[in-house]
Amino acid sequence: MKLTKSEYMLGRSCPVKVQHLRDGMPRRQDNDPFTAQLAEVGAIIHWMAPKMYANTRMGISMDMIQPGHHGVYSEVSVESTLCHARMDILQYHPGTVTLSEFKSKVVPTHSATGEIKPVMRQDGKIYADWKDLVDDITFQSVTLFGHLGARGEIIEAGMDFRAELVMINPDFESSLNDLRHQFRVINQRVVSFSGDLDALLSSNLLIPVDVTQAVMASVKRVQAEIESLHKQLMQGAMPVLSSTCASCEFRVPLKNGQPNGFLHCWGEKAYHDPFILDLTEVGRLQDKHIGDVVRHVVATVDARMTSIPAQHLKPKYNNRQARQIEAATKGSVIIGEALAQALSSHPYPKAFIDVEAVSSGLAYWPSCRPFEVTTFQLSVHTADAQQAPLRHTEWLHESAHHPCMDFLRALMASVGGANTIYIYSSYERTAVNAAAKAAERMGLLDSITRDWVTRFLDNNADHVVDLLGLIRDHYMHPAMRGSASIKYVLPTIWSAAPHIRRAFPEYVSYDADNTLQSPYAALPSLGGIAGLGDVRDGTAAVTAYTTMMFDGSIAAADRDAIHSALLEYCKLDTAAMVMLHDGVMRMHTHMADE
Repeated sequence: MKLTKSEYMLGRSCPVKVQHLRDGMPRRQDNDPFTAQLAEVGAIIHWMAPKMYANTRMGISMDMIQPGHHGVYSEVSVESTLCHARMDILQYHPGTVTLSEFKSKVVPTHSATGEIKPVMRQDGKIYADWKDLVDDITFQSVTLFGHLGARGEIIEAGMDFRAELVMINPDFESSLNDLRHQFRVINQRVVSFSGDLDALLSSNLLIPVDVTQAVMASVKRVQAEIESLHKQLMQGAMPVLSSTCASCEFRVPLKNGQPNGFLHCWGEKAYHDPFILDLTEVGRLQDKHIGDVVRHVVATVDARMTSIPAQHLKPKYNNRQARQIEAATKGSVIIGEALAQALSSHPYPKAFIDVEAVSSGLAYWPSCRPFEVTTFQLSVHTADAQQAPLRHTEWLHESAHHPCMDFLRALMASVGGANTIYIYSSYERTAVNAAAKAAERMGLLDSITRDWVTRFLDNNADHVVDLLGLIRDHYMHPAMRGSASIKYVLPTIWSAAPHIRRAFPEYVSYDADNTLQSPYAALPSLGGIAGLGDVRDGTAAVTAYTTMMFDGSIAAADRDAIHSALLEYCKLDTAAMVMLHDGVMRMHTHMADE
């Protein structure tokens, strides 16, 4: 069986993955809303490709393009001895072949200067930002070279062949409102557009980057990788159990009776508890004598993280690995003294903030740039004093203009009197920074807001506290499986702290077996409105919001239901931060008294 581009890109890290792909094993990204959003933008960009050239012929085989049949071809299928590829655009002219690969990614640029990052180093190696992109188009080039070589046509570097990546311009600013929703993606091959096509095609949304030199420098390496991968597949590639398996695309939940590529590789070891790959920062367990520590432990002992020798753990990560293993061994929570001390030292009033933002390759509002983080929702819970009633404020953008200044004003008003502002991860800082940059670019940022943003973004300022960092460094429960995500941490506190459940009775629910559910299970269901899932994570919130704002086909009652679901979800995110704060304080006090 000939190797496809997707198989090659996947098989570079592990040839067994190719077999899993061919066997139809489920992957993490299957049915993932975020992946689906990216795929839709990809479908749009590929829809644009043939329309950017005159007299493009669509969907033909390279066998049909004989010498003398010059022109521009789209979706060209080509085969060589070992490979099969489909080229987005092939310009086949006398003495010249140009291969163009269209990508729904933004051109890599330097954040400080905005200049396009170089593709290739002086030693001929490809920079990391470009590596996958260059390998992608080099695979197609190798396949094309093999096909042309078989029929006696030879391509020489710099003369007869040119390779380019056509990507999203990072500086593109749409003058159109909701450019994204002027497209309707039926599937990956069928896209409709209701806007001005000539204006779209003449815009600078997409720009070409010449990667001919990098491709030609990579041809021999990629050809060797193709031959090696093909040989391993023909001989029957055997899995190598190591730390890299932690991020395997085929590592999906183990369910009885369902095919599972990860289980195929790991067998009964996948059920070892506590599982070795659940260890935080497991990929960093490397030893100069034995190499990959996970591979060594699994081969010589078993697949439990408690079997890892202590000398191989990495103390530089605030001893999180050792603390996780200790919690797993004890089967109970570990709360560091420093966590309670830190929380106690933060002065009231305390504000807990959460934002929801969209980042799309195509703009939803005028003046948005590709993949610019654009905040559309804010929730803030404020505690004026210990055990004081909580105050809640919220904001949801529902206007046609860019939301940057509305967001910043809403945030400043909501936390204006707080002495401590809690965030969960650096995302809130990213959102504030992006909003300020957008406002500055549009000439909207006033001096008062600019000064406030500067103080908020100052990493040395002690009034903005990242709860994620405190939890990650000082709190560990076996059920978290090494993750400090609030969706993993919250259930460990929710189930252990009755006083938290009494304070938030609206989030208490039980399943059919009378098992206490996560607070997120109590959020309202959308019941499949407009094909939407329930709003219980950030990706679902983005999908629901853009549907509510830009899908004119949904009924007013359905729009109201989505509006309510968005508010309830974001409200719970900040309530969850309060639960973590108060729960940790109470749990630490009880543990100290025992």
